Amino acid sequence: MRRNGTFWVAIGALCLALAPGAAASVSAPTTYSLPPETNAFAMTAGPEDALWFVGRRGALGIGNDETVVGRVRDDGQVSLFGLPEGRYAWDIAAGSDGNLWFTETIYNRGGYTVLRIGRMTPSGKFAEFRIGDRVASPGPIAAGPDGNLWIAAAYDVDGRLKKAIVRVTTRGDVSRFHLPPRTRLRDIAAGPDGNLWFTEVAPRGGRIGRITPRGRISHFPLPSPQREPDSIAAGPDGNLWFTEASAAYDVKARVGRITTAGDIVEFPVPGSAWTYEIAAGERGDIWFTTGLKSGPIGLASISPNGVANPLACLQPEPCEVDAGAPAIGPDGDLWVRVSRHYSYSGGGGTAISESIEKEREAGLLVRYPASGSG
Repeated sequence: MRRNGTFWVAIGALCLALAPGAAASVSAPTTYSLPPETNAFAMTAGPEDALWFVGRRGALGIGNDETVVGRVRDDGQVSLFGLPEGRYAWDIAAGSDGNLWFTETIYNRGGYTVLRIGRMTPSGKFAEFRIGDRVASPGPIAAGPDGNLWIAAAYDVDGRLKKAIVRVTTRGDVSRFHLPPRTRLRDIAAGPDGNLWFTEVAPRGGRIGRITPRGRISHFPLPSPQREPDSIAAGPDGNLWFTEASAAYDVKARVGRITTAGDIVEFPVPGSAWTYEIAAGERGDIWFTTGLKSGPIGLASISPNGVANPLACLQPEPCEVDAGAPAIGPDGDLWVRVSRHYSYSGGGGTAISESIEKEREAGLLVRYPASGSG
């Protein structure tokens, strides 16, 4: 157990109230400040009707940073549960066992990262399971319709980078399903058809992948080989929706839709060139983050019939917030993390200085009414 000031790193929790308090659903964007030097990386609806996140407390890389799992209750109270020293969490999902599960990395004796999966109970009890001891990079995690956790992972075998979809039971049993060589995995999500769907980039272009609970894999290429899928989520219309990056000089921002039969349609949306993260609930619209010409990341939505809505302004002027990690909360509202700072305005040392200052500030969470419009 390590202690930094008054914050315990093992199982202890830091609890305080976020202002303002909230009740049920909200009708206008509501902003909450996290504790000092705390920022969220990824979020999910979880047990106790709360929003949960993985993040960090302290400025990364300057000796006093630590990984935390956070809980935000409906009344605005936040609790932070610290992880043991040397853990770096990346993505989080609520498991079928009522616990929170997250991907994390630790450093081996050679100074390389290896992949682990962490589990935390709602009361803050931490456990950890080995995915393997090979050099690996962290990946996204999703709770599957079969009650297991599914991870998009990459790891090194004899100097060659391998990609696999990893299935982990709530007992910690691990199975791997390998993908073709030179495939790059981006994201994974549970589909409405009982399968898992993932985004990938192959040598011949971007594809959407599907894997059954028994490990049978199918691939569906995007219409254009110059586009690469990124984030993916199940929509309220029974389809999967995904964001796209441009692999060439293509400044049109797009969001894609794929049916469970594999039919793909792409839609133009606000923003420049790339769309990034995506989230969808039961109320109607699909929400995504999109690049803006001036630098920051904006927030927008599209209806299930493919009609894009204007940018969602979380402040009057300008309509820019550097948004990220969108997630649908237990109340059906949209939650995003935002920065007090816009994207880095300078280069070199200026960008590094702004990055450290950004991490030292308390992060913000914005709760946005996710009522459908289409």
